[in-house]
Amino acid sequence: MRRVLPVLILILTVAGAAYHFRSTLTVVARQVYGRALPCSQPVTYSLGAIDPKFGISQKDVLSALDSAGRVWDTAAGKSLFSYVPEGGVVTVNLVYDDRQTTTMKLKSLGITISNDKNSYDTVNAEYKKLYAAYISEKSDFDAKNAQLTRDAEAYQAEVERVNARGGATPAEYARLRSEHDAILARQESLKALQDKVNKDADDVNAMVITLNRLAALVNTEASAYNDTAGKNGEEFEEAVFVSAAGHEEINVYEYDSQASLRRVLAHELGHALGLDHVDDAAAIMYRLNQSANAKPTAADIAELKAVCRL
Repeated sequence: MRRVLPVLILILTVAGAAYHFRSTLTVVARQVYGRALPCSQPVTYSLGAIDPKFGISQKDVLSALDSAGRVWDTAAGKSLFSYVPEGGVVTVNLVYDDRQTTTMKLKSLGITISNDKNSYDTVNAEYKKLYAAYISEKSDFDAKNAQLTRDAEAYQAEVERVNARGGATPAEYARLRSEHDAILARQESLKALQDKVNKDADDVNAMVITLNRLAALVNTEASAYNDTAGKNGEEFEEAVFVSAAGHEEINVYEYDSQASLRRVLAHELGHALGLDHVDDAAAIMYRLNQSANAKPTAADIAELKAVCRL
Protein backbone atom coordinates (compact mmCIF):
# COMPACT_ATOMS: atom_id res chain seq x y z
CA MET A 1 0.00 0.00 0.00
CA ARG A 2 2.87 2.38 0.77
CA ARG A 3 4.09 2.19 -2.83
CA VAL A 4 0.75 3.30 -4.21
CA LEU A 5 0.86 6.80 -2.74
CA PRO A 6 3.86 8.11 -4.74
CA VAL A 7 2.31 6.78 -7.94
CA LEU A 8 -0.96 8.51 -7.18
CA ILE A 9 0.88 11.76 -6.43
CA LEU A 10 2.75 11.46 -9.70
CA ILE A 11 -0.46 10.87 -11.61
CA LEU A 12 -2.17 13.78 -9.93
CA THR A 13 0.81 16.02 -10.57
CA VAL A 14 0.94 15.16 -14.24
CA ALA A 15 -2.82 15.49 -14.54
CA GLY A 16 -2.61 18.89 -12.88
CA ALA A 17 0.10 19.98 -15.28
CA ALA A 18 -1.95 18.79 -18.21
CA TYR A 19 -4.94 20.74 -16.95
CA HIS A 20 -2.82 23.85 -16.40
CA PHE A 21 -1.40 23.73 -19.92
CA ARG A 22 -4.56 22.44 -21.55
CA SER A 23 -5.08 25.52 -23.70
CA THR A 24 -1.48 25.42 -24.93
CA LEU A 25 -1.69 21.70 -25.70
CA THR A 26 -4.96 22.27 -27.54
CA VAL A 27 -3.37 24.96 -29.70
CA VAL A 28 -0.41 22.70 -30.46
CA ALA A 29 -2.76 19.89 -31.48
CA ARG A 30 -4.73 22.20 -33.74
CA GLN A 31 -1.50 23.59 -35.24
CA VAL A 32 -0.29 20.08 -36.07
CA TYR A 33 -3.67 19.18 -37.53
CA GLY A 34 -3.77 22.40 -39.54
CA ARG A 35 -0.38 21.76 -41.06
CA ALA A 36 -1.26 18.20 -41.97
CA LEU A 37 -4.70 19.09 -43.37
CA PRO A 38 -4.66 22.84 -44.11
CA CYS A 39 -8.01 24.63 -44.21
CA SER A 40 -9.85 21.40 -43.39
CA GLN A 41 -11.42 22.96 -40.32
CA PRO A 42 -11.93 26.60 -39.32
CA VAL A 43 -9.09 28.42 -37.57
CA THR A 44 -10.49 29.63 -34.26
CA TYR A 45 -9.62 33.05 -32.91
CA SER A 46 -10.25 34.92 -29.67
CA LEU A 47 -9.77 38.50 -28.57
CA GLY A 48 -6.87 39.30 -26.30
CA ALA A 49 -5.88 42.76 -25.12
CA ILE A 50 -7.44 45.84 -26.72
CA ASP A 51 -5.73 49.00 -25.57
CA PRO A 52 -8.48 51.49 -24.63
CA LYS A 53 -6.49 54.33 -26.24
CA PHE A 54 -7.62 53.04 -29.64
CA GLY A 55 -11.14 54.10 -28.70
CA ILE A 56 -12.68 51.05 -30.33
CA SER A 57 -15.16 48.65 -28.78
CA GLN A 58 -14.81 44.89 -28.60
CA LYS A 59 -17.93 44.70 -30.77
CA ASP A 60 -16.31 46.75 -33.53
CA VAL A 61 -13.11 44.70 -33.42
CA LEU A 62 -15.13 41.50 -33.72
CA SER A 63 -17.09 43.01 -36.60
CA ALA A 64 -13.85 43.85 -38.40
CA LEU A 65 -12.52 40.35 -37.75
CA ASP A 66 -15.73 38.77 -39.03
CA SER A 67 -15.58 40.83 -42.23
CA ALA A 68 -11.88 40.04 -42.66
CA GLY A 69 -12.49 36.33 -42.21
CA ARG A 70 -15.38 36.30 -44.68
CA VAL A 71 -13.01 37.67 -47.34
CA TRP A 72 -11.26 34.31 -47.32
CA ASP A 73 -14.41 32.26 -46.62
CA THR A 74 -15.99 33.61 -49.79
CA ALA A 75 -12.88 32.99 -51.86
CA ALA A 76 -12.57 29.42 -50.57
CA GLY A 77 -16.28 28.62 -50.72
CA LYS A 78 -16.29 27.40 -47.13
CA SER A 79 -15.80 28.59 -43.57
CA LEU A 80 -12.13 29.09 -42.74
CA PHE A 81 -12.42 31.06 -39.47
CA SER A 82 -14.50 30.84 -36.32
CA TYR A 83 -14.67 33.10 -33.29
CA VAL A 84 -14.58 31.55 -29.81
CA PRO A 85 -14.68 33.66 -26.63
CA GLU A 86 -11.67 31.88 -25.14
CA GLY A 87 -8.96 29.47 -26.19
CA GLY A 88 -8.83 30.24 -29.90
CA VAL A 89 -5.80 29.08 -31.85
CA VAL A 90 -5.12 32.74 -32.71
CA THR A 91 -5.31 35.55 -30.15
CA VAL A 92 -5.95 39.02 -31.61
CA ASN A 93 -4.53 42.03 -29.76
CA LEU A 94 -4.62 45.77 -30.45
CA VAL A 95 -1.36 47.19 -29.15
CA TYR A 96 -1.17 50.99 -28.90
CA ASP A 97 2.26 52.57 -29.28
CA ASP A 98 4.03 55.36 -31.19
CA ARG A 99 2.80 53.95 -34.48
CA GLN A 100 -0.83 54.70 -33.75
CA THR A 101 0.07 57.99 -32.07
CA THR A 102 1.80 59.06 -35.28
CA THR A 103 -1.11 57.91 -37.44
CA MET A 104 -3.67 59.82 -35.35
CA LYS A 105 -1.51 62.96 -35.31
CA LEU A 106 -1.22 62.91 -39.10
CA LYS A 107 -4.94 62.23 -39.38
CA SER A 108 -5.59 65.34 -37.26
CA LEU A 109 -3.56 67.24 -39.86
CA GLY A 110 -5.79 65.88 -42.61
CA ILE A 111 -3.22 63.35 -43.87
CA THR A 112 -4.22 59.74 -44.44
CA ILE A 113 -1.35 57.36 -45.14
CA SER A 114 -1.10 54.49 -47.58
CA ASN A 115 2.15 52.69 -48.24
CA ASP A 116 2.98 54.11 -51.65
CA LYS A 117 4.95 56.82 -53.43
CA ASN A 118 1.96 59.16 -53.59
CA SER A 119 1.72 59.16 -49.80
CA TYR A 120 5.44 59.79 -49.54
CA ASP A 121 5.17 62.78 -51.88
CA THR A 122 2.14 64.15 -50.01
CA VAL A 123 3.78 63.86 -46.60
CA ASN A 124 7.06 65.21 -47.98
CA ALA A 125 5.35 68.34 -49.33
CA GLU A 126 3.48 68.92 -46.06
CA TYR A 127 6.65 68.24 -44.11
CA LYS A 128 8.59 70.93 -46.00
CA LYS A 129 5.88 73.52 -45.36
CA LEU A 130 5.48 72.65 -41.70
CA TYR A 131 9.23 72.42 -41.12
CA ALA A 132 9.76 75.89 -42.64
CA ALA A 133 7.04 77.28 -40.36
CA TYR A 134 8.56 75.46 -37.38
CA ILE A 135 12.03 76.91 -38.05
CA SER A 136 10.59 80.42 -38.41
CA GLU A 137 8.55 80.13 -35.20
CA LYS A 138 11.46 78.63 -33.28
CA SER A 139 13.79 81.41 -34.44
CA ASP A 140 11.21 84.00 -33.37
CA PHE A 141 10.78 82.27 -30.01
CA ASP A 142 14.54 82.05 -29.40
CA ALA A 143 15.03 85.75 -30.17
CA LYS A 144 12.12 86.86 -27.97
CA ASN A 145 13.18 84.54 -25.17
CA ALA A 146 16.74 85.85 -25.25
CA GLN A 147 15.53 89.46 -25.17
CA LEU A 148 13.09 88.76 -22.34
CA THR A 149 15.88 87.11 -20.36
CA ARG A 150 18.10 90.19 -20.80
CA ASP A 151 15.26 92.54 -19.86
CA ALA A 152 14.34 90.48 -16.79
CA GLU A 153 17.97 90.42 -15.64
CA ALA A 154 18.26 94.21 -16.14
CA TYR A 155 15.03 94.74 -14.18
CA GLN A 156 16.26 92.53 -11.35
CA ALA A 157 19.60 94.35 -11.23
CA GLU A 158 17.84 97.73 -10.99
CA VAL A 159 15.54 96.47 -8.25
CA GLU A 160 18.55 95.31 -6.28
CA ARG A 161 20.27 98.71 -6.71
CA VAL A 162 17.15 100.59 -5.60
CA ASN A 163 16.69 98.34 -2.58
CA ALA A 164 20.39 98.67 -1.70
CA ARG A 165 20.09 102.44 -1.35
CA GLY A 166 17.05 102.21 0.84
CA GLY A 167 14.09 101.88 -1.53
CA ALA A 168 12.38 103.50 -4.49
CA THR A 169 10.76 106.85 -4.83
CA PRO A 170 7.04 106.81 -5.66
CA ALA A 171 7.83 107.51 -9.32
CA GLU A 172 10.50 104.77 -9.44
CA TYR A 173 8.17 102.30 -7.72
CA ALA A 174 5.38 103.00 -10.23
CA ARG A 175 7.80 102.60 -13.15
CA LEU A 176 9.33 99.40 -11.78
CA ARG A 177 5.89 97.98 -11.04
CA SER A 178 4.84 98.72 -14.61
CA GLU A 179 7.99 97.04 -15.95
CA HIS A 180 7.34 94.04 -13.70
CA ASP A 181 3.81 93.61 -15.04
CA ALA A 182 5.03 94.03 -18.63
CA ILE A 183 7.66 91.31 -18.15
CA LEU A 184 5.01 88.92 -16.75
CA ALA A 185 2.73 89.66 -19.72
CA ARG A 186 5.59 88.96 -22.14
CA GLN A 187 6.30 85.69 -20.31
CA GLU A 188 2.69 84.57 -20.80
CA SER A 189 2.79 85.52 -24.46
CA LEU A 190 6.09 83.71 -24.89
CA LYS A 191 4.70 80.60 -23.21
CA ALA A 192 1.86 80.51 -25.78
CA LEU A 193 4.43 80.78 -28.57
CA GLN A 194 6.51 78.02 -26.96
CA ASP A 195 3.45 75.75 -26.83
CA LYS A 196 2.88 76.39 -30.55
CA VAL A 197 6.54 75.66 -31.36
CA ASN A 198 6.38 72.42 -29.34
CA LYS A 199 3.19 71.34 -31.08
CA ASP A 200 4.74 71.98 -34.49
CA ALA A 201 7.84 70.05 -33.40
CA ASP A 202 5.62 67.08 -32.52
CA ASP A 203 3.90 67.31 -35.90
CA VAL A 204 7.25 67.51 -37.69
CA ASN A 205 8.47 64.47 -35.77
CA ALA A 206 5.35 62.53 -36.77
CA MET A 207 6.05 63.34 -40.40
CA VAL A 208 9.71 62.38 -40.01
CA ILE A 209 8.75 58.96 -38.65
CA THR A 210 6.28 58.42 -41.49
CA LEU A 211 8.68 59.69 -44.16
CA ASN A 212 11.38 57.28 -43.06
CA ARG A 213 8.88 54.44 -42.94
CA LEU A 214 7.56 55.24 -46.41
CA ALA A 215 11.07 55.84 -47.73
CA ALA A 216 12.11 52.35 -46.68
CA LEU A 217 8.99 50.86 -48.24
CA VAL A 218 9.18 52.69 -51.58
CA ASN A 219 12.99 52.74 -51.75
CA THR A 220 13.25 56.52 -51.58
CA GLU A 221 16.26 58.21 -50.01
CA ALA A 222 15.27 60.04 -46.85
CA SER A 223 18.35 59.96 -44.66
CA ALA A 224 18.26 63.78 -44.46
CA TYR A 225 15.14 63.52 -42.30
CA ASN A 226 16.61 61.17 -39.73
CA ASP A 227 17.74 63.71 -37.17
CA THR A 228 15.13 66.39 -37.75
CA ALA A 229 13.80 67.89 -34.51
CA GLY A 230 15.85 65.46 -32.46
CA LYS A 231 14.16 62.16 -33.32
CA ASN A 232 15.01 59.33 -35.66
CA GLY A 233 12.36 57.96 -37.94
CA GLU A 234 11.77 54.25 -38.13
CA GLU A 235 9.98 51.81 -40.36
CA PHE A 236 7.12 50.00 -38.72
CA GLU A 237 4.54 47.37 -39.46
CA GLU A 238 0.84 48.01 -39.04
CA ALA A 239 0.31 44.50 -37.71
CA VAL A 240 2.17 41.24 -37.36
CA PHE A 241 1.25 37.56 -37.17
CA VAL A 242 3.32 35.62 -34.65
CA SER A 243 3.39 31.83 -34.64
CA ALA A 244 5.17 29.52 -32.21
CA ALA A 245 4.41 26.11 -30.80
CA GLY A 246 1.27 26.45 -28.72
CA HIS A 247 0.98 30.16 -29.35
CA GLU A 248 -0.31 32.20 -32.28
CA GLU A 249 -1.36 35.83 -32.21
CA ILE A 250 -2.11 38.82 -34.37
CA ASN A 251 -0.89 42.13 -32.97
CA VAL A 252 -2.37 45.22 -34.62
CA TYR A 253 -0.34 48.36 -34.02
CA GLU A 254 -1.83 50.95 -36.36
CA TYR A 255 -4.85 51.71 -38.55
CA ASP A 256 -6.67 54.89 -39.51
CA SER A 257 -10.21 53.68 -40.22
CA GLN A 258 -12.49 50.69 -39.78
CA ALA A 259 -11.90 49.78 -43.43
CA SER A 260 -8.13 49.93 -42.88
CA LEU A 261 -8.49 47.69 -39.80
CA ARG A 262 -10.50 45.12 -41.78
CA ARG A 263 -7.88 45.02 -44.50
CA VAL A 264 -4.99 44.71 -42.05
CA LEU A 265 -6.81 41.88 -40.28
CA ALA A 266 -7.58 40.15 -43.59
CA HIS A 267 -3.87 40.20 -44.40
CA GLU A 268 -2.86 38.76 -41.02
CA LEU A 269 -5.64 36.15 -41.08
CA GLY A 270 -4.23 35.11 -44.44
CA HIS A 271 -0.92 34.45 -42.69
CA ALA A 272 -2.82 32.49 -40.02
CA LEU A 273 -4.02 30.21 -42.82
CA GLY A 274 -0.43 29.79 -43.98
CA LEU A 275 -0.58 32.20 -46.92
CA ASP A 276 2.61 33.98 -47.90
CA HIS A 277 3.07 37.38 -49.53
CA VAL A 278 2.29 37.71 -53.23
CA ASP A 279 3.72 40.09 -55.82
CA ASP A 280 0.47 41.76 -56.89
CA ALA A 281 0.50 45.30 -55.39
CA ALA A 282 -3.31 45.33 -55.28
CA ALA A 283 -3.53 42.01 -53.46
CA ILE A 284 -4.51 41.59 -49.83
CA MET A 285 -1.41 39.46 -49.32
CA TYR A 286 0.94 42.00 -50.87
CA ARG A 287 3.69 42.86 -48.39
CA LEU A 288 2.39 46.44 -48.01
CA ASN A 289 -1.13 47.46 -47.04
CA GLN A 290 -1.18 50.10 -49.78
CA SER A 291 -4.29 49.28 -51.78
CA ALA A 292 -7.90 50.16 -50.99
CA ASN A 293 -8.94 46.90 -52.62
CA ALA A 294 -10.87 44.77 -50.12
CA LYS A 295 -11.33 41.67 -52.28
CA PRO A 296 -8.80 38.92 -53.02
CA THR A 297 -7.08 39.31 -56.38
CA ALA A 298 -6.18 36.44 -58.69
CA ALA A 299 -2.78 36.28 -56.96
CA ASP A 300 -4.46 36.01 -53.55
CA ILE A 301 -6.78 33.26 -54.73
CA ALA A 302 -3.93 31.34 -56.37
CA GLU A 303 -2.00 31.43 -53.09
CA LEU A 304 -5.12 30.39 -51.15
CA LYS A 305 -5.77 27.44 -53.45
CA ALA A 306 -2.16 26.32 -53.29
CA VAL A 307 -2.01 26.45 -49.49
CA CYS A 308 -5.47 25.08 -48.81
CA ARG A 309 -5.25 22.50 -51.60
CA LEU A 310 -8.54 23.61 -53.07
